[in-house]
Amino acid sequence: MLTLLSFSLYLFGGAAFFALALIIGARHLKQSRLALATKLPGLAAFALILSLHFWYSMASLSLTHTMDGIAYPLRIGQQLLFAGSLLCLARFAWQMMSLTQWRHLAAVKDTARLLLLLAFFSWVYLATKPMSETPWELLITLLRWFLGLGGSVIAGLALIDYANHIRTEGYIGTRPLSAMGYTLIGVGITLQLGEHVAGLIAQTLCALSLVIACWYALRLFDQENSQQIEYHIQQSQQHAKLKELGELTSAVAHEIKTPLSSALMSCDLLEPFVPLDAAPQRQLTRIRHGLERAALISNEILSYAHQRPIERHVVHLGDVVRSALLLNHYRLQSIRVNCHLDEKLTVQGDAKQLEQVLSNLIANAIDACSSHERPTVLIESLRDKLSAIVRVSDNGSGMTPQQLDKAKQPFFTTKPRGSGTGMGLPISHQIALQHGGELHLKNRMNNDVICGLQAELWLPRNIK
Repeated sequence: MLTLLSFSLYLFGGAAFFALALIIGARHLKQSRLALATKLPGLAAFALILSLHFWYSMASLSLTHTMDGIAYPLRIGQQLLFAGSLLCLARFAWQMMSLTQWRHLAAVKDTARLLLLLAFFSWVYLATKPMSETPWELLITLLRWFLGLGGSVIAGLALIDYANHIRTEGYIGTRPLSAMGYTLIGVGITLQLGEHVAGLIAQTLCALSLVIACWYALRLFDQENSQQIEYHIQQSQQHAKLKELGELTSAVAHEIKTPLSSALMSCDLLEPFVPLDAAPQRQLTRIRHGLERAALISNEILSYAHQRPIERHVVHLGDVVRSALLLNHYRLQSIRVNCHLDEKLTVQGDAKQLEQVLSNLIANAIDACSSHERPTVLIESLRDKLSAIVRVSDNGSGMTPQQLDKAKQPFFTTKPRGSGTGMGLPISHQIALQHGGELHLKNRMNNDVICGLQAELWLPRNIK
């Protein structure tokens, strides 16, 4: 009766750990922004090898009753699989420590190293003493305690700490991840009970609990994957629209640029023959200015129509803001600039394109407040749950609701005639969308009075 019960427990326990490995392996983890995604394969390896250990033990249980003389080699194979699973668990625990917010992480790692050295020297010392256990069985016992119990406790506590950390970052549904940490500690404790019936029952129950907790915890990745798919669909739809527009505008712009270049060259050739009188020179200058402005608009059209590919890297937004300010340095000499930046705020994106957006927003703020008695530009970077925000504000006259509605449309501008192309904000908005973000414009209000304009660039935050 006990043999049949043990056989059943080995079968179901192995199935539970195998299910855990499948649950982790079936997730699309490579594209995840969560650093946990790179560590979970270690847990899957532990579960897979432990499931093989359970099933191997089940097979050994039946074979030892039917064949004589094979109990010892079967036992060695069983212990090798068990030791392999414990090594995978210890590696997973070591990797998880890098994701924690523990203040004394270095001390914890040093303590773990010392305990492993202590286990090794204890094994060397005890192996030379006459004992009922063989040196190999003694090694398995020490691995069970130091790697099994120690690894599960460290990995479980690290999972709990990581769940608390990403909860403060704005992720929802992290409680199953904490539960996963507690059940992993339970698995490590029950592994110390050995392969008696009571121990197998406890191990099987903990394995089932870990599978359930993992199933719900990994919904974080499912939600993230759904958001990424939705984003890529939106990007492809936008790309399809812009492709048709780009083909048309590119053809028109190229056709315009050729006669413009010819006309500008003609101006250069005519200039030596134009009398030095004020009127002819003034007319020639006016012609040149109109041609150069038309050339500038055609270049802006080409830039808007052709989306440049994004080279994604980790970008520190504080550095991008300072670079954009440097580009506008000479225009800012008579303007008061206040910066409040979160130096730890990072995103995944193209630094040059983001610099172009912020430089454009700063230039617009300068134009908006330049006529004020005390022109001021305020630049802030802050986090809002899963988003990074860069806010550029001025103390100009703001915009009317109708102007705000049209501000991101191509060729719309509130600047004086001849001083703006109306393409800066549309290009900036397009770059924001390419980065999976948004560009928002709104008036700054003080007692229901408009006291300036506020532009906000929202981007997905880089989360460890």
